[in-house]
Amino acid sequence: MLAGCTIALTGVVNGLGHEDGLEQVPLAVLIRLYGGTLTTSLDTATHLVARRKDGWQNSPKIRKALARLQEGQPGFYAVWDHWLLDTLSSWQKQNEESYSIEGDDEREPSPPPESRQQQEERQQQEERERLEQRAADDGDGVPPRKRARPEGAAALGVNGAIPSTYLSGMHEQPVA
Repeated sequence: MLAGCTIALTGVVNGLGHEDGLEQVPLAVLIRLYGGTLTTSLDTATHLVARRKDGWQNSPKIRKALARLQEGQPGFYAVWDHWLLDTLSSWQKQNEESYSIEGDDEREPSPPPESRQQQEERQQQEERERLEQRAADDGDGVPPRKRARPEGAAALGVNGAIPSTYLSGMHEQPVA
């Protein structure tokens, strides 16, 4: 689905300074897997994929990409990183127009990516909050199978049946 796409990145992956570093980047592996190629040269790129950060308007790559677009170079797109993410996750190349970078774009910057440790901490916190909420909903926080039976229910067996041990001690009363 990325066949024919030569992608340059800016702000998406830290530490991309030269072509040798591209082989080690997991995103580069995905791009190649989906038929695209990755480059550090904006001159040979068909797509500039950028992450929206504070000061993105001052990025040399974005400014150069916007200049290429103003010149009307056919087959070149400058898009936000969500184009690539949505393309990869949907298994269908997305329309670049919906993700295009505009020089006067006033939208908020993308939030910074979470580190793996931050993701794990957030997931642990969400799990704690779910457990706390469940305990609050149940009242005493004890799972139903661990709760004491209500008075009178102690003599009942499975599904409320009277156990045979209780029945064996009962004698039939003659009916008058």
